[in-house]
Amino acid sequence: MGASLIPPYTLESDDLLSTVAAVRKDIPEDEHTLFRAESFLRGQACLRASPLVKTFGWAIHHESAAKIALIDPTSAHFSEISSNLSIKHVTGMRNKRA
Repeated sequence: MGASLIPPYTLESDDLLSTVAAVRKDIPEDEHTLFRAESFLRGQACLRASPLVKTFGWAIHHESAAKIALIDPTSAHFSEISSNLSIKHVTGMRNKRA
């Protein structure tokens, strides 16, 4: 299974979630649209519940047009966004209730 990099701010969070799920389940690319429609008939966890955020510490930046970018926690861009107080910061979701 090969994966190609998707440029930042080209997908919405639901697009990313459904694309990753389809790739992980080896669904052919021409069936991704149908898979996305069917998968969102059920409730879906948001990206704040993703292991990218909770386990690996990646940031997810949402622009005003609802497009997202995944930001590596070791990058200068992560430091820049983390210290920018004009950007709303929302933490990842916990595994269990306190």
